[in-house]
Amino acid sequence: MPDEMWEVTMRRMKLKVATALCQWDVKPWSARIAKNQWLHAVRVNSMTSDRWAKLCARWEPARINDQALLTRPSRDKGRPYLRWDDNLSKYCENQFGTKWYDVSDASMAEHIETYCDFVGGG
Repeated sequence: MPDEMWEVTMRRMKLKVATALCQWDVKPWSARIAKNQWLHAVRVNSMTSDRWAKLCARWEPARINDQALLTRPSRDKGRPYLRWDDNLSKYCENQFGTKWYDVSDASMAEHIETYCDFVGGG
């Protein structure tokens, strides 16, 4: 099909992919991303408080009160408004009433499926 037009090729490939997705139980990629994000948060949450990953997760630039700074730290123009843990924080504040890094490890382990559903990847 070397002489086939691009639109026809894409239509044919889309049909093949749709057929394959119906034949095989394939979860959307967003479900895997949500699950990996949750598992990473559980791993960071279980670290001791002197580990860099945990210290960085708790760091909030808006709370810096350094008189030597001319301007407060903020995200550069063009950067995404959402940070990697915004969905985690929103979910944990709804479920537990606190940030994700203050939730107990046992509670976090129980909520992986509901978090994936919350993010929309379930």
